[in-house]
Amino acid sequence: MRFTNPAAVLAAAENLLDNDPEMWYDNAAAFSCSEADALADLFRAADDKHLAETFIQVHAAGDDEGDSHFGMDQTE
Repeated sequence: MRFTNPAAVLAAAENLLDNDPEMWYDNAAAFSCSEADALADLFRAADDKHLAETFIQVHAAGDDEGDSHFGMDQTE
């Protein structure tokens, strides 16, 4: 995908990131693994590593065996 208006894309991303983190956690399992990875990348790009890591852990709780994040919600 090529963006012809990077400023508008950045503004939209900032608007999206202004949502309450609970919204992301409540919906994390609904995303595919690749979608979850893309969102985590966006969170990291916005310097929110905690949100990225927590989002992936919450997403992983809904993964099935064989999914790329399966088991990542477990703490050792």
